Amino acid sequence: MKEIKINGILYSPEEIRSLLADVKSLSKLEEWERKIFIFLENWFDSSGSIKQLTSGTTGKPKLLHLKKKAMLHSAKITCDFFNLSSESNALLCLSVDYIAGKMMIIRALYSHLNLITVPPDSDPHRHVKTKIDFVAMVPLQVRSMMDLYHKNFTVKTLLIGGAEIPFQLEKRLRAIRDTEIFASYGMTETCSHIALRKVNGPGASPFFSTLPGITINVDTRNCLKIEAPRLLEDPIVTNDIVEIMSHGKFLWKGRFDNLINSGGIKISPENIEDQLKEDITKKFIVSSLPDKLLGEKIVLVIESEPLTESEHKTLVQKINQKLEKYTRPKEIVAVKKIPQINSKPDRRKLKKMLMSAS
Repeated sequence: MKEIKINGILYSPEEIRSLLADVKSLSKLEEWERKIFIFLENWFDSSGSIKQLTSGTTGKPKLLHLKKKAMLHSAKITCDFFNLSSESNALLCLSVDYIAGKMMIIRALYSHLNLITVPPDSDPHRHVKTKIDFVAMVPLQVRSMMDLYHKNFTVKTLLIGGAEIPFQLEKRLRAIRDTEIFASYGMTETCSHIALRKVNGPGASPFFSTLPGITINVDTRNCLKIEAPRLLEDPIVTNDIVEIMSHGKFLWKGRFDNLINSGGIKISPENIEDQLKEDITKKFIVSSLPDKLLGEKIVLVIESEPLTESEHKTLVQKINQKLEKYTRPKEIVAVKKIPQINSKPDRRKLKKMLMSAS
């Protein structure tokens, strides 16, 4: 694991250090390419850990020191699961600022993959002219791939992470037969995913299944607890509300820190969104606003131009058919853009927007 193949070229630690020291060679690289080699230089140094900020999606980013041996173990269980080898082409189209991008590099190191690198933009497949055996993408990139599909871009295994897959996108993905598609569950602390969910074909399921060496449980809030001795020094207690089935399977149901307390009843906005996803084709999210009587009232936010009276009436009818009375939104708000953070809805920013407009 002292060499890495990038775009068909083998690089040793010495060659990486020489490249970074050569101003002329360095100037020919784009910033995203330089970051790949800078990370590799850090990987090959004598320290036992890598500094990594958490994504900041659910709070202020935290600086972590991830152990290199834990990252290697994470790479091992992923490569073993997907049968990746020195004959495999892996595509890196994620920023190495984040753990998902860094772990693609470590997987390439561990299994001697040929790592094909492209700019980490929303439409990475347009840069690729060869068969890809394994790629990790965020839903935005996957949607772009579906909308602007290139016949030269073929993928054996697609791993989707970073955010929940929107219902309409997953519906389209289920129809794909030439690519095995998986959704991932994980976090920076666990060096990427600790569980996978098959999206299409045989074995497709709404449940995540843990990878080898991962033990799960729940706390008194029904939030997921993760034990992974080779990835974590101590168990992690998350804020993810889950329902645990048998054999390491679980259903993700939402975030504890997103719960809405309406009239003394704690309601998961993600649960409401799940019930409405088949009936609302536009992008939407469930939020809340302060209310004198209820404490918090449920608000449905649609990414749309202002709704006509007829559209509003139709939407209310759909809501009333699907939801119990206490979970029905008390208000429907149309916004030009639902704020995002790292490919996920920024619920905190949205709530501030709603409060400033109310």
